[in-house]
Amino acid sequence: SLEGSMEGLSGTMNTTTTVGEGYTWLYIQMELCNRSLRQWMDERGAGVSISEVHSHLKEVSEGLRYVHSEGFIHRDIKPDNIFIVGAPPGVAKLGDFGLSCKTTPLGLLTVPLTVPEGEGEEEE
Repeated sequence: SLEGSMEGLSGTMNTTTTVGEGYTWLYIQMELCNRSLRQWMDERGAGVSISEVHSHLKEVSEGLRYVHSEGFIHRDIKPDNIFIVGAPPGVAKLGDFGLSCKTTPLGLLTVPLTVPEGEGEEEE
């Protein structure tokens, strides 16, 4: 899983599993990110410098490179799923991995692809 692959990375996510008689508890502790890139852009308007844009783009690219190197695809990159954390200018971090999936050694997705309703049906 993505959580298992990223376990122990500073500032990302900490997981702990507790096993008892007949039960297992999984505790997930994640960093609180108060501001998305969307909110940051709305707050700043046209007052964003090229160096800030370049810095955040580089941080997002490095995050995606790492996720891809671990065999995952995010599948939902948008300003609402990128977070700016810390004191200005802040650091851009990827979030919301709810649609992410693992790839196979050949680079194929492991999620099943569905045919849209009505396609592939023969007309009578």
